[in-house]
Amino acid sequence: MDALGSLLERTRLPQASFQRYAVIQLFDKLGSNPNSEAITQCLTSKSAAVVDQSVRQVCRLVRKSKLSHSNAVLHLISSLHVTSPRLVPLFVKGIGFLVRLAFRNNTLPTVSLHSLLNHPLIQVVSCRPEVRDELVQQLVLFIVHADECRFDQACDYIRPLLTYSIFTLSSSHSSLLSFLTHMVSSLLSVYCSLPHHTHPLFGTLLACLRCFPTSSAQDQMNLVIYAELLVDAHIVNLHRLLKQGSMLCEAQLAGIQLLDHLLNISMEFENRYIASKPIISLSRRLLSDHKKLGLRFVPELFQPVRYLFIILAHLELEDEKLFILEFLAFIIKWDVQDDNAVSKAAFDSCEVHLFFFPVISLMSSPSKSVKQAASQFILLLEKLLRNDLVPLEYTISVQRAVVHVSKPETIVFRLLQHLWIQDLPCGSFYLNVFSSSRRNIALEKGSLSWIYQLKEHASWNSGRQKSTVSVSSTAELISPEPLLLGAVVASLVMHHSLEFPALDLLASLGEMEPKLGFTLLLGVLYFSNFLRATLHCSTDMLLNLLRVLPSLASHSAMQPLIIQTILPMLQKDSDRILYATALRLLCKAWEMNDRVFGTLQVFLLPECFREFGSDRTVGISMAACLRDICRQNPDRGIELILSIAGCIECRDAIVQALGLQSLGFLCEADAIDFYTAWDVIANHVKEYLAEPLVAYSLCRLLRWGSIDAEAYTEASGSVLQLLWNIGSHISPSMNQLWKKARVTAFVAINHFEVSQIQNSLPDLMVKCMELLVSETDVDILKVIGELKNKIIAYEHSTRRRMISVKKAPRSKIEKLLDVFPRVVFSSGRCNTQDMPGAALFCLPFISKDFARGNFKNADGVFDEYHNIVKDVSGSLHLSRNTLLALLSLQSWKSLMKRWLKDYNCVLVKASSTVFDRTSKAANDILKRFLEWRRGLHGSVGVADGGGRVLVKVACEGLAWSGCGSGGNDELGCERRRQWWWKGTSAVSVITSGVSGVCQVVFMVILPASAHDVKLTASKFLLGWLSQHEHEHRQWSAAIAIGAISSCLHATDRQQKLQCVSGLLEVSCQSRSSFVKGACSVGLGFACQDLLTRTVSDENAPNKDNYTLQEKSLLGKIVRILSSAISQVSPVSPDPLESLHDYKASDMDYDYVDSSFRLALDNCDDVDGDIWGVAGLVLGLGLCTSALFRVGSYDTIRSIKLLCTSLVANVSSLVSDFNIGGPSILLSIGACLVLPTISSFCRRVDMMHDDELNDTLSSYENLISKLLSVKTSNTLYQNLLMASCAGGGALLASILGEGLFPLDAERVQNLLELFKTIYSASYPDLVHLGAFLGVVNTMGADAGCLFYQRSSLVPQTHDNKKESSDIDAPLLSRLSFVENLSGLMQDMFLVAQQPDANQLQAYAAWSISFLREHLWSKEFHGIHGSVDDNSGNSRPFDQSFSKDATVVKLSSWLMQLDFTKVHVNTVAAVLRCLADAPRLPEFDWGAVIRRCIKYESHVAGLPRGSSRDNKSLLEECLQFSVAHANKFDSLLNLLDDLTCLSRFRTLDIVMQSCLVFHLPDLMRIFSSSRNQMLLEDMHEFLSSPIYSDQQNTRQKRFLQLAFWKALAKCVNKPSEDTSEYLCGMEKCVDILFKLLPASPRATSPKKELMPCLLWHESMACLSNTRQACLMSLLQLSAVDKVQKNKLFGADLKKMLSLAKLVKIGSMPLTELGKLKSYIMCTKSEDMWDVLVEVVAVLQNTESARRQWLIDILEISCITKYPSTALQFIGLLSGSSCKYMPFLIADPHVVLLDLPVTLSSLLSTPKWHSVAETAVSYLWTSTERICAWATSLSCNGEEFGLHPIEPSEKDSCDLLVNVMIDACYKLKEFLPLENQLQLVNMVQPRHVDS
Repeated sequence: MDALGSLLERTRLPQASFQRYAVIQLFDKLGSNPNSEAITQCLTSKSAAVVDQSVRQVCRLVRKSKLSHSNAVLHLISSLHVTSPRLVPLFVKGIGFLVRLAFRNNTLPTVSLHSLLNHPLIQVVSCRPEVRDELVQQLVLFIVHADECRFDQACDYIRPLLTYSIFTLSSSHSSLLSFLTHMVSSLLSVYCSLPHHTHPLFGTLLACLRCFPTSSAQDQMNLVIYAELLVDAHIVNLHRLLKQGSMLCEAQLAGIQLLDHLLNISMEFENRYIASKPIISLSRRLLSDHKKLGLRFVPELFQPVRYLFIILAHLELEDEKLFILEFLAFIIKWDVQDDNAVSKAAFDSCEVHLFFFPVISLMSSPSKSVKQAASQFILLLEKLLRNDLVPLEYTISVQRAVVHVSKPETIVFRLLQHLWIQDLPCGSFYLNVFSSSRRNIALEKGSLSWIYQLKEHASWNSGRQKSTVSVSSTAELISPEPLLLGAVVASLVMHHSLEFPALDLLASLGEMEPKLGFTLLLGVLYFSNFLRATLHCSTDMLLNLLRVLPSLASHSAMQPLIIQTILPMLQKDSDRILYATALRLLCKAWEMNDRVFGTLQVFLLPECFREFGSDRTVGISMAACLRDICRQNPDRGIELILSIAGCIECRDAIVQALGLQSLGFLCEADAIDFYTAWDVIANHVKEYLAEPLVAYSLCRLLRWGSIDAEAYTEASGSVLQLLWNIGSHISPSMNQLWKKARVTAFVAINHFEVSQIQNSLPDLMVKCMELLVSETDVDILKVIGELKNKIIAYEHSTRRRMISVKKAPRSKIEKLLDVFPRVVFSSGRCNTQDMPGAALFCLPFISKDFARGNFKNADGVFDEYHNIVKDVSGSLHLSRNTLLALLSLQSWKSLMKRWLKDYNCVLVKASSTVFDRTSKAANDILKRFLEWRRGLHGSVGVADGGGRVLVKVACEGLAWSGCGSGGNDELGCERRRQWWWKGTSAVSVITSGVSGVCQVVFMVILPASAHDVKLTASKFLLGWLSQHEHEHRQWSAAIAIGAISSCLHATDRQQKLQCVSGLLEVSCQSRSSFVKGACSVGLGFACQDLLTRTVSDENAPNKDNYTLQEKSLLGKIVRILSSAISQVSPVSPDPLESLHDYKASDMDYDYVDSSFRLALDNCDDVDGDIWGVAGLVLGLGLCTSALFRVGSYDTIRSIKLLCTSLVANVSSLVSDFNIGGPSILLSIGACLVLPTISSFCRRVDMMHDDELNDTLSSYENLISKLLSVKTSNTLYQNLLMASCAGGGALLASILGEGLFPLDAERVQNLLELFKTIYSASYPDLVHLGAFLGVVNTMGADAGCLFYQRSSLVPQTHDNKKESSDIDAPLLSRLSFVENLSGLMQDMFLVAQQPDANQLQAYAAWSISFLREHLWSKEFHGIHGSVDDNSGNSRPFDQSFSKDATVVKLSSWLMQLDFTKVHVNTVAAVLRCLADAPRLPEFDWGAVIRRCIKYESHVAGLPRGSSRDNKSLLEECLQFSVAHANKFDSLLNLLDDLTCLSRFRTLDIVMQSCLVFHLPDLMRIFSSSRNQMLLEDMHEFLSSPIYSDQQNTRQKRFLQLAFWKALAKCVNKPSEDTSEYLCGMEKCVDILFKLLPASPRATSPKKELMPCLLWHESMACLSNTRQACLMSLLQLSAVDKVQKNKLFGADLKKMLSLAKLVKIGSMPLTELGKLKSYIMCTKSEDMWDVLVEVVAVLQNTESARRQWLIDILEISCITKYPSTALQFIGLLSGSSCKYMPFLIADPHVVLLDLPVTLSSLLSTPKWHSVAETAVSYLWTSTERICAWATSLSCNGEEFGLHPIEPSEKDSCDLLVNVMIDACYKLKEFLPLENQLQLVNMVQPRHVDS
């Protein structure tokens, strides 16, 4: 240290040489361990020599690596601060040397972006002003000595110094500007001196242009100075290169890049309202020099043209516009005049058209020079259009391949290009998504969607401006860019397919923005001349251009100009077409501004009409003007009443029609009295039928005659007659005009009261009816239907004053049936024991007490019925015959039904409601049964009391009837001889009675406690079933158990399973074939209630388990019965093969023991074998309904095929009953069950007409063949009996359905066969079959419990000749009544023959079935007190008159022959009847089924223009739901169609119609049925059948129907719906799962179904309970959102949540839950959610600001920054001034982010959050750039918040976008951040 001290002392010697030697020695002494203090003392010495030598020595130490570069620079810079000014250059030189040395040795330290202020050069320049000159020299040396290969790095190193100097320019004095100028000019000198490798230097200086601030005029001046240096250097360099002939293209492109920067900066100045003319001048000079140097025009030069267009649209001063225009002309002329130009890929027609509108606006300038320049430029554009331009599609495809960050000009031109080629779907534009317009416009082309949406937006905005309400921010979005919007729209006028909507949009823009008015006027005039000069222009196009003119008159300033434009065309000597056109334009201008009326009125005076009226064109124009005036302002029209009169007097049809319309508008406004005017003009319109247009206009006028019709009776009558003449007019050349006239005529008639119409047109009712049923046109039928509805309502309101009650004529059949009980059971003729079956039906009718209603208490009722049971129980012989057992079961059911009814009648006074009386009656009967049993046998338990009561009663009757007669009585002896088998038969009677009681109780809606009788009875009979030693108990119990099982209560599912299991067990274990057959029938009955989905809270928890058990049982039943049939059949039919292996869907195969064996060799038990085998087919056939419910349709078809083949093939075996015995046995059961199968299959559309016809033919052939065989074989007798009974039932089923017409002769032949049988000497059973065949043809349904009975159709009494075909029940046809009466008389006589007891009993029994059918009402009739015992005939309908319109329409519909009537006519009649308040008592269910079938037939035909868009099917359902509460047949129809098993077999149209009517169905159905309905719908939507059967479009159409229906259901909650509200919510849940993932329509209109589905779903969810809604929209945890397989469902929930918040169904706070999901979700998944959230935020500005800040903050930490940035882009784009020009695309949104975000934050309303937003933006930018750097370094981790690797593909884009956005918002960044920004990786700008 002492040595160093001495050396330091030497440095203070006076001699400079000593000082230098001392410094040298000192530094040599320091060596490799330099002493910082010593170095500092040397560098801070006051001696120049010491400082100079010290700097040199420091540099030597660094060069020898004895001192680090950073320490050396630190010593020099620290000393630089304190040194004297004269020594400053020494330090700068030293620092410069060290920098050059380190750069040459590649040891220059890297300066972090976060510490740019520590850059050596920045530290030097910021140290003191004296360093600047020397620093410039050092920079030049640094650049000059840089290696050519590392020149880019040298430029990067000096960039921080350049940017720092520019950033500090505005805060410093002018000396810094001189330094910057000196530094840049020096660097540019180097650039010009070394042109071959110094291009990066020019690029670095060029990039610094973006660093200049643009907030003031001083900033602009500084920038111009800097830019001039660049331009001069560029030109000098071009001259040098041009001489050398090398690198010329690169230099030209550099110049174009410079031009691009200059124009971009000039736009920023224009946005701040700072004139940019100096920069534009500099730009023009740059291009002028290019042209002077002979450079070619290149495609890149068109980008500046786009900049200039945007600037031109912003400018307001004419001189500035003129300057820009001249610049544009210069560029375009250069291209046009340059033969070597290569710019053909740059210009396209749509962009050329874009310039017309701004340039045309200059034509309004008062300056001649401006006008001249504008006109010359327009000529230049026209010349450019004539040149061959590159197809636009090619240009766009090239641009889309390049990733570039958007600029304002690229946004506008990109929009125009997409609109022009129409390549984007609707919904692709911001205007479609975020517009303030409330209309949802969905069109096939996105371009049209944009046009119409902007038009709606402009119209809405204009309306808001005219109103007193302040315009919101969203309404002002268009105002900042009116000329730019006008330019885009005006360019579309030249498009071949968008010209018309574009013109309408121009008119709307002119109305909204007054500034565009004069420009639009000039534009219309120019486009008219331009298009007229082109060959492809149409007259329509010119007319549409002229239509824009009147819209401009809405502003008072434009009114005189518009009038001055139009008036020259209204000169007397003008062309007449031009005159007429101008007159219409003037009228339209008046509509926009009433001040024009004075001018318009002059040309519409009567004298003008007389002068020009002879010219048809002018006359029509004047008449049209009068019409428009009267329509818009009747007060103005009154002033021209004489001119209107002249029009009406004119002979021209069009002029006269317009005159009549004008008068009609005046009458509508009550400006003139109608009848006063009618008196004047009536004589001038007598030829109205000659011209349809006159007739139409006349009808529009005459409708106002209804106002004072009562005061002018005679005149109104003539008016009505005239209207009717027009409405009913049928012209040979009927066209659309006549159709329109006829429709208008009926509309006018509908304005009159019905009483007035009747007084004026007495025969109107008849004529209207005739016209309705003969018309086929949809529109005419609709208005006629409205008239009929009005008449029906009038008749209903006045019915009491005009109805005389008349009874319908009584037929002979009705008379016979009326007297039948009294005649047959009168005292002395016969007793109950002789005709027990008839007694069960008739005894209650012949009792005097019943007839007179003398019963005062329940005991009397019970005593009377107790006697009936005793009388009948021992006399009803079933003889081991299944058919007789079924008949007995029906008979007992009838008796029990009446017992309950009569007991209920006793309680009428005791209870107030029907339900109370019915419930009490059932409970009292049960209680009395139990008390009765206790009295006979003592105390018994409830479990067996009811059954034993019936047993005891039956036994008492048996003893009384079997043993009570004296021994000498022959009849008594005969009874004693038959005592044994009667006793066994009594058991069967008991079981029938028990079953009847159970079925009657089932048909009444009672509490569960009242249904214990069925449970008790079933348990009792199961005990009998297990008694194998008592066959008679087993077989009767088996049938009864099956019947009871089918009607057990919903809570008794377990008992039902026990019943079925018991029947299966006995059927396999019993040795008796008859018991097996009875068990089979019982199983068939039990199947009626299997899988019925009855809703019950008690069985709900085990519902699925019960369903599986029932499916398993059904499979066992089918397999067991089919296996047994195959044992009997000698040849196994093909259908049996599929039945052997049957199993229900989603069920595993359940093996069944094949222990079911039939022994048919017992010759002593022939009847048992016959009905045992027949029972197998009966049971299998009755399984069809259960199979249908489970969806086993193929199995049903196999059973149907089996039965039809058995009936069809048996006729070939009847010749030898010994050979064909087994097959004949099966055929007996098939004959009985086939009507049931056919009826069911027809009802569910599983049987065609041909099959039905073949089946009926099989019966006919079989009966005919059996009649030809003479044998006494028991098998023969049973087959003939079964075929007759089944044939009659099948015929009645066909006719009752009314869907398949039969030849009348064929029906007559079948009836003759029956007559032949019962008239011949056949056994009694055969006679019974014939009797049953006769009564079954009339609908008696004897022998079957599960037919769907059709109501009685009234007989027709018209005089029309009936058709040879019959398609209705026989009793409704007069032609058959006589024949049927004859048959009934024969049977009536047989029933009175005492010598044939059994035959008499069978005849009476058969007649009783028919009487029961005709006289019985639906079972709910027991609730009332209507007396069915009256002997009077049933009236036709006492509430309607014979001539009532409803009756006529109903009768016409009932007798309809669909082959001769148009479908539209049927639909119209149904529509009328649907609105009728009441209908006659017809079988409406059958009518509607016929109509539905007709609809399915015509649906397959080509849909012509005359076909109603609203299908007949829809009318059928509308009719059904309107009257279902009044007609059970309609209610049953709807119940059947909506049952799940039936619903899923319907076609998509039928399903949709039913679903649309779901609210109506739920109003009609009971609460429990509604629960089942909703469960069915839920299961249907969840089932695989729904997913597999229909295509996607069909399924979505059905889902749409569901959403609409459920929206109506949940929209009106009430207490009644609370019980099944859960079912609705379950349906909503499954529908939500089926909802498409995105609501956006991606292409044509046919793909808009997702939009509709989402719209309807949100309408439904908006009314759903909040708790259900929150549960439905519950999202997964944020950390699991993308790992969850249900992520798609979560996205759907997010989207739904946003939409619900938008419509106000959920609070805005719920939307905040989505922020965290935006942070952790990929952008492609969240796009729809982002769009919807931004759309929600449009209405709340404070929320928008908060969301912007929050998402910007999230972008700093999220794994998916692109998602957050897309949201920011959407939010900023939807709120900035460029919104109408933006495209809502995930990629484009990111590209537009710099423009949209900067535009938003630059507005004053957002200044409060701008700094915060930009700070988060900068943080996010740093993070993304660091991430990009880490990717380039092999993906090293770079922070606490990593970014997902999937974002790597968008890395470059994100970096460019973020940096560009920060550049545009750099004014909000601190200086340090600005320095970091400009020294980051530069974003790549590719010119678009």
